[in-house]
Order: sequence, then structure tokens, then C-alpha cells
Amino acid sequence: SPNETEYCKIRECPVDGGFTDFTEWSLCSVCGGLGYQDRNRTCTNPTPAYGGDDCVGERREIMSCIGYCEPGFSMVNKNGEPESRIGHEGLLLYNGGTVCDDDFNDEVADFVCRDMGFARAANKRSGFITGYYENSDLYDAQNRLDINMDEIHCASNDWQSCTFTSYDDCSHYEDIKLVCTDELRHYTSYEDRGDFPEGSKIAERPFLSAEACLAWCDATYGCKAVVVDNFSTELKCILVNTNMIYEKEGWVAALHTMPCEGGHYHDEFVRCQPCEKGMYSPGGLNETEACIECPPGKSVDPGKGSSIEDCTWNPCAGGEYLDEERGCLQC
Repeated sequence: SPNETEYCKIRECPVDGGFTDFTEWSLCSVCGGLGYQDRNRTCTNPTPAYGGDDCVGERREIMSCIGYCEPGFSMVNKNGEPESRIGHEGLLLYNGGTVCDDDFNDEVADFVCRDMGFARAANKRSGFITGYYENSDLYDAQNRLDINMDEIHCASNDWQSCTFTSYDDCSHYEDIKLVCTDELRHYTSYEDRGDFPEGSKIAERPFLSAEACLAWCDATYGCKAVVVDNFSTELKCILVNTNMIYEKEGWVAALHTMPCEGGHYHDEFVRCQPCEKGMYSPGGLNETEACIECPPGKSVDPGKGSSIEDCTWNPCAGGEYLDEERGCLQC
């Protein structure tokens, strides 16, 4: 015939590749401390075909993480390692998330340290465990953590008495960093002092030794002083929640002495008070050291001087002192 027909296959059009969605992030690579996790996607949505272009972009993403092993409290230090050493600071974690500083007082800090196997807390403060430029991976990992505990309130040293919220209004600048210790608190002993306000007694038990009384106070929520009655036929160790201990013949007492910041001193009830204008103090635990007067012609505002270097020249006349904001004022 004059016409012939030949069947042929039309060339397939190119199919450019497309990415799938990323998988969920993997678990953190470590059980405690700084690790890494990843997620992946593939170029199969669709797969490139017939000369189509391959996918352009990362197939795997990696980010730093802070892993945790068991429920409860733990810490990680500024090197990204689990922290369980005495006297070393760590970022406090609860169930793998951070703890906000709202209502996180000294008694709560003591409880948390005891829960982790220490005697008490030595120091607490808030913020990131490291700076961004010191360890950006750890900084970023902390910033991605959930804040799992906020507004803690305890009625005793039993965790069952504590309540907290899991909903927080905090930022990671409010994350708790904690230092725990096995040392007893510093105590100040007073002879012939032992009377205390009615209603301030926490508990009492037979006296075994002074050391046992102090250790019991350290381990008891809210205890600020130990009182021993030396006149009773059966000596008793009494714990109270106040340091307002008054004289009573035959009684002895030991009070917690918390360190004062610079420019402050301990009064007779072991409370931190600011030094007067023109006086300075290094602070600390030395409750017997009074504030020190600045050299002649120099002065410092109340509670602002921690060393003699803080005393500045005073251009005011006699009977006046220098206020940095308002100038010379009458004493």
C-alpha cells in the first residue's frame, strides 16, 4: 500500500525529584550530658526519573541535645557532662527538662540536693550553664529544653508534701544552676540562749550528740536553729524554724549562719544587715567582724562597700556625706 504505519514509544518527560518530609528527631545519642540527635528525609517524593533533576538540600539535619537516663533530678555541667561531684555547679534537670527559679528557695534547694544523694545545697543561681561563645552546642541544647518544673512549694522535707506546676512563665535565663555538698552548714553557737517564739518548733527528739542535732537540722525542711535544754532530766534536741533565739538560762542553741554579701554584716540574730554609710565589710561567714570605717576623707554608700577600694574621696564638708546621685547631704 502507499501508506505504512510504524508504532513507536513517545519519549518520557523528565521527572524532577522531590523531598519527603523529615522524620521525627531521633533520641539523644547519650544517656546524660551533651549529645546529638538527627532526622532524615529522602529524595523519593517523587524519585527523579528520565533525566530529571535530583533534589537540592540537606538530607540529614543534626542538632545538639541534653540526654537523661532516669526520671527525677539530675545535673549537667558546663562541659556537657553529667554532674554528680560534690561542690561542682550543674544545670538542674527534672525529667530531662530545666527547673525555673520561681519560688525555688534555699529549703527547696536543700531538698533537691538530698534527693540526689547529697547533704544539702551549697549555692544556687539562675541562667545558662555556659555562654554561647564558650559552648554554643550546649547553650543551644539548653535553650531547646522544656521547662518541666516551676513554682515549687514544700510543707516538709518529704517530697510528697511538695507541689509544683509543669506550666511555666519562665525563660531559660531563669533556669536553676545548683551546687550540692556533703558538708554541714556553718553554725554559730550561743551559750545561755535557747528560748524561742511560741509556734516555731518543728520537731524534737532525745539528744544523742551535738553533731547529730546539727545533721538533723540540715536534713529537715525549714530548720534554722537547734536548741538543747540542759536543765531537763532527759536532754532533748529541738528544731525551730526561726533564728530569733532569746536568752534562757541553762539552754544552748546553734543557729545557721548564712554568708552575707559584701557591704553587710551579721547582727546578734545572725541576720545580714547593711553597713552604715562610710563603712565597708567583706561579708562572708565571719559574723563576728564588724563593719570597717573608710579612711578619713573617703566614704561609701550603705551596704555598697566590700573592700577599702570601694571607699572613694569625699569632697563634702564636715557633717556631710557624698551621695552619688544627689551630691553632698547632711549626715
